[in-house]
Amino acid sequence: WKSNGTASTTVLVKDINPGAFSSSPTNLVNVNGTLYFAAFAPTSGRELWRSNGTPSGTTLVKDIRVGSDDSLSLQAWLTNVAGNLFFQANNGTRGTELWRHVAQPAKVVQVSVPPNGHRVTGNVLTFQVFFNQPVFVTGTPYLQIIIGSTVRNVPYITGSGTQRLVFRYTIVSNDHDTNGIAFRQYPSGSGKTTIFRPSGSTIKDADGVSVTTSNLSFVAPNLSGITVN
Repeated sequence: WKSNGTASTTVLVKDINPGAFSSSPTNLVNVNGTLYFAAFAPTSGRELWRSNGTPSGTTLVKDIRVGSDDSLSLQAWLTNVAGNLFFQANNGTRGTELWRHVAQPAKVVQVSVPPNGHRVTGNVLTFQVFFNQPVFVTGTPYLQIIIGSTVRNVPYITGSGTQRLVFRYTIVSNDHDTNGIAFRQYPSGSGKTTIFRPSGSTIKDADGVSVTTSNLSFVAPNLSGITVN
């Protein structure tokens, strides 16, 4: 649960062990604005969790002892040392030992593009961008593609709180490109493109850290097999 001290703002963050049974969160510790704690879930046992205060941002960090057995005891001794989380855990093969969690920066690891083919007005182009960890989106970031000589924004649609962000563009009547569309390269001539974040838009990892511009960039896939109208 979380609260700012009033009844109306005292709310359940997430039912980690669904139903009437307890997840029994313990050893709560703040690391750079993210809450880390030990909790029990039926499929993973008692393991390390983290939360940014939202249901989608409350996630299992790692199933250290894979399966339903616990790796963390009720006293896991979670401790923040200069932004690094230290704790005791048992992975099932080495006994109870000292472990460390260091938050890794989120970055793009894969991009899925629409299949080759001819598109007409009203057809939708769907792009999927995959990250190495869940990311959280505010506002409407976008990709950019070039149809003919016109740059079109491909807005973010869904995926916040997951490792996959979905972007979609609907072909309009004045879109024409018989030679094949392309990503807008950014920087120009680099062979790369990026996820653009207009004012008010953010993409952050589960620790609340904004994804860097370089980690939002990726090699621009070839779209020349997609023609329009």
